[in-house]
Amino acid sequence: MESWFAAPAPASANDRQVRPRVGGSSKEQKQLLKAVAKLTLRNAQACRNMESTVFVTYILPKAGAYSTDSTAGTEAGQLYAQRARAAGKNHTLGQPSSWLWAALMKVLAMDENISEEKRQQVKSYCDAVSDPCSLFQTVLYCRISKVYDQSKVRLQVAVTPELQEFLTELQRGLEANGGERKFDPPPRGALERHVQVQSRGKVASESRQIGVKVAANSRQFRGKVASKSRQSRVKFAAAN
Repeated sequence: MESWFAAPAPASANDRQVRPRVGGSSKEQKQLLKAVAKLTLRNAQACRNMESTVFVTYILPKAGAYSTDSTAGTEAGQLYAQRARAAGKNHTLGQPSSWLWAALMKVLAMDENISEEKRQQVKSYCDAVSDPCSLFQTVLYCRISKVYDQSKVRLQVAVTPELQEFLTELQRGLEANGGERKFDPPPRGALERHVQVQSRGKVASESRQIGVKVAANSRQFRGKVASKSRQSRVKFAAAN
């Protein structure tokens, strides 16, 4: 064990490893950028496929009862942000998903499209949950985000089986208020489309450059052949 703490012998000049040069040729860098772009698009596609499998997704009217312009979105977003700023980094407010889920449950408890019995069950559930942190292990994900159509928003929810009954009632409330369930993977986002367009543009540009070079080389080859042919004819005529 004593040898563990002994100072290592200084390395000689011959033992020192030369650090390889960082970088590479322009061609290698282009190939690397292409590979990164392809990998990015593949990973983005995998994430969108996973979202459609894991999350319950709805497209909602932006001004609807359950979306961002309503009590649910405003209360969950603004109230959480204000209290989190006031409490600092070490706050005990739980996750934003918990607050949005709680706000959705409050709207559901007042939704007349749901039976009175179910509304009472939702109210009892809301009264029983006093600490937002207690939802951390049951509300896995609950977020509202923008979509291409500015008059609508996207709600994505994932909960444990303990809350499946309430999620089912929430889905009924969403559909009764103009919500549309989505099962397929979401469309490509702006960043993913940008990467795809740029990647295709570079490939097309390089293809055009290769075509121009091939055409130029072909013209040069034809010119050389024609020149040699003329020289041969001149020599033949001079010899005769």
